[in-house]
Amino acid sequence: MKISNPAIPLGSVVVVIGANGYIGVEANRVPSSGAAGVLYISTPIIFDPDPAKVVEPTVNGTLNILNAAARAKVRRFVLNGSSKAVETTVYNQPHELTTKTFNHEAIQKARNESASPTFQRSLDVYSAGRTAAELAFWSWIEENKPSFVANCVVPDGNFGRVLGRKHAGQGSSFGMLKRAFAGEWTDVFPYLAFYIDVEDCARLLVAALALSSIKSERIFAYFKNGTWNDLRHRARKLFPERTDIVTGEDFAIEGRDLSTAPEPIQRAKEILQEIGLPGFVSEDEMLRKFVESTRVECDAICGTLGSELARQENDLATFGMEFTRGDKEAETQLVLGGRSQDKLAELATQLAVPYIVFGVENSNAIALALKDIKVLLNCAGPFRETAEPLIAACIKQGIHYLDISAELHSYQLAEKLDEEANRSGVMLLPGCGGSVSMLGCLVLHALRSAEQVASIDVALHISGPMSRGSAISAAASISPECLQRRDGNIVQQDINNTKQFDFDDGNGAVSCFPVMLPDLITIWKLTRVPDIRIFVRASAGSFPTTDLAALPDGPTAEEREANPYHASVIITEQDNSTRRAVLHTVNGYSFTGIASVEAAKRVLVGEVKGGFQTPADVFGKDFVKSVAGSQLVDL
Repeated sequence: MKISNPAIPLGSVVVVIGANGYIGVEANRVPSSGAAGVLYISTPIIFDPDPAKVVEPTVNGTLNILNAAARAKVRRFVLNGSSKAVETTVYNQPHELTTKTFNHEAIQKARNESASPTFQRSLDVYSAGRTAAELAFWSWIEENKPSFVANCVVPDGNFGRVLGRKHAGQGSSFGMLKRAFAGEWTDVFPYLAFYIDVEDCARLLVAALALSSIKSERIFAYFKNGTWNDLRHRARKLFPERTDIVTGEDFAIEGRDLSTAPEPIQRAKEILQEIGLPGFVSEDEMLRKFVESTRVECDAICGTLGSELARQENDLATFGMEFTRGDKEAETQLVLGGRSQDKLAELATQLAVPYIVFGVENSNAIALALKDIKVLLNCAGPFRETAEPLIAACIKQGIHYLDISAELHSYQLAEKLDEEANRSGVMLLPGCGGSVSMLGCLVLHALRSAEQVASIDVALHISGPMSRGSAISAAASISPECLQRRDGNIVQQDINNTKQFDFDDGNGAVSCFPVMLPDLITIWKLTRVPDIRIFVRASAGSFPTTDLAALPDGPTAEEREANPYHASVIITEQDNSTRRAVLHTVNGYSFTGIASVEAAKRVLVGEVKGGFQTPADVFGKDFVKSVAGSQLVDL
């Protein structure tokens, strides 16, 4: 993307404003000085049949931001509008849209029709709010003649690469396309019209802000129109081997949007060409990016898992690389499961075991896939997407659930479902491999002769490169909060509160920084010690700085061998005396693969406690020693 003759200098401050729900006076959201431009990305999303609750707040929010931008003396302002301000989609009626087309019909309906609590009424009122807000935007520009240049970009459906899934709700274009592919039509807006690759839409927003050639324009971020069924059929053709992508029945609606917008679409294409692109991202590429970015990745431990799996006979499954394994007497059969036909087929061939392809969007598909399974090991992250539907299925079907998550959400979910799982005789064991097992066993080891413990400080020293799956999960879980447990409660702490730990690796005491890891939950559950803090030391190169999607599946065997992990714990008793211990073990990816298989093996032969549990509590402090090369050492 190139910007020739930019309207604002490179490196300028641009204020990006979004909103959720009702919006108040936002004048102070724009800095009084220093900002060169404003992108008003999201006006309030208010879905209500009463116009008084929708139209006025939407209009006022836009006018407040315009007034604030004028006071701040910005140079450029871009409003991100809505296709609902153009028209309410009606199928099977040919007509042409232009940049002068506004949805006056929605305003009339909002004023004149009864406020019945129906979807169509709420849609009409929402559309009236978006229309009135954009009309007010242009009227304000005309009347006030501000010093800044104002443009409006009007998007419709936005599909393509998903960067922040946890912020893309079910009502978003992403959420609707995801459910449409799954054949789950509840709450999917029925009348799809125009759509565009989301990155093209973003490029048009940036161009409207930065290109000197764009002044007082209404830019339609439209590429082509189609139906949900069109997109489902195209995805089937693009991914014929991926039967998990498009499931369920097609949408039971006839007809299609027959509107055209030749001039606005041509203008959008010209703008994309002006910033160095050949034109729009194709529909096929848009769908490929959507599927790739929403594909549940199996973490990089798959190679280790595969080498740990024995050819047994039908009781344990893993999702992502699902499997079960028992000892020689258990006669358990490994069943692989996940979303990637190619990866599953390759590993299943190596292990001579069956596999099943399914996703987590469809509860019926999960239930069918887990039929006759006794233990599920979920290896597919991001776990904030996979844990909830799989745990729900396990509780319903009486299956013990294990995973390798390092995401706080999995543990909060397990805590929430503790009693329900216990009533069903199901064990929930998130983190059966990885740091939760390492640190839990280390803490139990250090506590074995302690009496009155006041606090636990524990640190993990990680080294070596991360996998694509781990990096994406970690990036999506980044939070401005840094938490600790104080007096039994999880509270905020200063991220600058570093602490010195000796990892017994010949380097003496080194500084570690505080982090928010699920061990705040699991160590508390294990010990009930009121004050707990978790720290990390990362060797150079451990955290990637490049495109996460371009990372490899995981570190090579040589990289894992060269980068062992260490952990250190400081137990402080009420008399201020301390106890210290360390754990020396293999690289985290190797540890997770070995420990998770060992945990599954033990569960299959009856080492089980009902409800939410931790590995150290179920298997004991020496569980970590089941991974060859692991040592617990007192300092």
